[in-house]
Amino acid sequence: MNRALPIFFSMAFALLLLVTPAQAGNPYFSGNAGLSFSGTESVENTTSSTLQKLPVDGGPNLQAALGYREGSWRLEGELGYQNKGLGLSGNGGHLRATSLLLNGYYDFSGGGVEPYLTAGIGGAGVSMSDWTVGADSYSSSGNTTKLAWQAGAGLSFPVCVCTCTAIEVRYRYFATTRIADGSHAYSPSTSSILLGLRVGF
Repeated sequence: MNRALPIFFSMAFALLLLVTPAQAGNPYFSGNAGLSFSGTESVENTTSSTLQKLPVDGGPNLQAALGYREGSWRLEGELGYQNKGLGLSGNGGHLRATSLLLNGYYDFSGGGVEPYLTAGIGGAGVSMSDWTVGADSYSSSGNTTKLAWQAGAGLSFPVCVCTCTAIEVRYRYFATTRIADGSHAYSPSTSSILLGLRVGF
């Protein structure tokens, strides 16, 4: 993670600068915070058979992004962090993910509240600590960098048209590719509700 994610971050923002026409569009900064839903994380063996479903509690989901808007389209580079507790009795384990994504948006502009769709792709550093499969206990799965993606939909509530400032609420699904940890593997994914603020400059 220490090398791969900074490289991706640099490439994402280089692309962001290249595709932004000179003196066109509206650059902006956005921040989002919310909660991911509770659920289960399936731990599989090397043949993709489920060994155990670990209970996962809800947890914080935070994002900060820099991007630009041109008409109904938006493009941004985003840094995100998620931390979910493992709901195992007498266990303080966590499932954590730090992500860097390049996201695209389409705003259905019509005056007033604007619905939008979003999708993005990038990388995520994921770790799972203090978990058990049957009689086996693990202190940590290590920090693994994997391909990650997100998709979602939301609503923008304009606050100041002159600065393109808006309050946003959205649903977001986030997932990574399969993570192998010796004889076990898992595929992290989360569903979240987020509240955010987008400010043009």
